[in-house]
Amino acid sequence: MSDENRPLDTARRLKRLFDQVELSRADKVLAERCMRRLAQPLRVTVFGTDPRHAISLINLMIGQPVVSPSLPRGRIQFVHGEQAQARAQYRDGSLRRFDGAEFRQVFEDNPSRVKLAIDLPVLKKLSILVATEPNAVSLCEDIDKTLTSADITLWAGAELSEPLIGARDSLPDR
Repeated sequence: MSDENRPLDTARRLKRLFDQVELSRADKVLAERCMRRLAQPLRVTVFGTDPRHAISLINLMIGQPVVSPSLPRGRIQFVHGEQAQARAQYRDGSLRRFDGAEFRQVFEDNPSRVKLAIDLPVLKKLSILVATEPNAVSLCEDIDKTLTSADITLWAGAELSEPLIGARDSLPDR
């Protein structure tokens, strides 16, 4: 069995096991949620005050320089997609979509949030979110908003103010 199919095989085996055992309604819901989660990519979140550190780490994880470390700050999510495309949200709340041909223009107007769908094999296994803000309060807000959806959290960078030390220290051990 290839490593790529291992989570799906585990989910199938768990389903067979759960079908054989009498479970309460709450346990069935939990089991179904666990099986759905096994079929999805691992969710990695990278936080930092300097995008150079975080984006460099992301590019290393992806295996190629997908995004320039000199990009504006904000939240960038990397997911797998058959076609290269992006969705940008701006500080005024407006949204804009970019297809593969316009892909490199997504950061020109300094969006606050970007979701990049790229056809790279690693993104079938990892969904990566990077949040970089120089302002400690804004970064702490991003940490609070995104932490619950992360399987793994990483801190990129060395410059820490008192609020960020508290935010970093409050990250769970995962």
